[in-house]
Amino acid sequence: MTTSTSFSPINYLIDLDTEYEAMKKAFYQSVAATKAMNAGRINGALSEYEWHPSVFLPNFLWVDLVEPFMTSLLLDSKHKLYTPYFFNFIVHFTWRYSKSIYRFDDYTFECLSTSTAGKFLDFRLLLNLPEGSLYIDFEKPLDLQGKTVHGFHAILNFQEKTLNTIKNKSPNQLIILLNTHNPFSKSSLQSLEPLPVVIFDIHRSGKISQQISYINGIKYETKDELNDHLSPYISLLTALCTDEIEIDNFSKNSVKPVVKQKPSYKDNENLFWSKGKGGTYHATSPTNPKNWRVGITYGVNYRQARSAQQIAEQSKARLIGLHWTTHIVDFEIRLKLMPPKLSNENHIHEQLEEFLQHYDFAENL
Repeated sequence: MTTSTSFSPINYLIDLDTEYEAMKKAFYQSVAATKAMNAGRINGALSEYEWHPSVFLPNFLWVDLVEPFMTSLLLDSKHKLYTPYFFNFIVHFTWRYSKSIYRFDDYTFECLSTSTAGKFLDFRLLLNLPEGSLYIDFEKPLDLQGKTVHGFHAILNFQEKTLNTIKNKSPNQLIILLNTHNPFSKSSLQSLEPLPVVIFDIHRSGKISQQISYINGIKYETKDELNDHLSPYISLLTALCTDEIEIDNFSKNSVKPVVKQKPSYKDNENLFWSKGKGGTYHATSPTNPKNWRVGITYGVNYRQARSAQQIAEQSKARLIGLHWTTHIVDFEIRLKLMPPKLSNENHIHEQLEEFLQHYDFAENL
């Protein structure tokens, strides 16, 4: 079971475009023109860009572009909902040019979403996010204080407010948006109900509650309680950044072979930049979403190992599931993803060989 149609971020974009039909064309032309400030050669050196290409547009460049939307909601910078709605807008506008959806294998999702290691933020890993804007879809929705979370957006950005301060720098801000409802439906806009948003500073590692610079839509009394609430999302997101996790793309009824190669922000640059007349560049968004499967091999290996363990019931081997390990490197918390395995695989294999040698296949056919 994947996110139902009513909670699909693709439909949110449709509602957003419909609600602001009058200004849509002019708005997206201005977005493309602003993005063109950062046009460089595909796979070119970082020094060729005004800002890191994994960031679609820095926050301070979004401000002037999004202001008409905020004004239409009768919001100004002094309104308490101005900031969360600002990030609701820019996250969806950014994802419009990516439309990447990631879905985890059931087993992999269960292991990662329940891991306590998600309470720690490893900023060095998060800088390896495969794309600067993505959406993780939940097969099984999570509960957050009585709200049903169907998935979440994550984008990279900058805290700085000028171009010269972000030149040749890596992103230092992570924005997460939890999908609990359609924030752009008429009822949500009228009642001003943005999606819950959490913003992290990712210039150092530590407990996630220590890295939060802004939060809205999530109630908590203690930092430990907040760590518990956000741990599943950080664990899943961080897993996408590891070399150990396997990501492959798929689409329904596709006859194309599975591509087992992680996406990157460079793929996005290739997809939405097209060269026009006179050598100018135009930004276009993909028509259909890109679907990515995550951790399928882990799930298959676990189920196979589980079967092997059940055959050799008397074995002393123990099945170790997918899990995180934490360690300290240069006074920083680092996370490492460990695949599922049997603690004594040789012993299991010996018992399987013995089992097969003495098994009477003729009698049991």
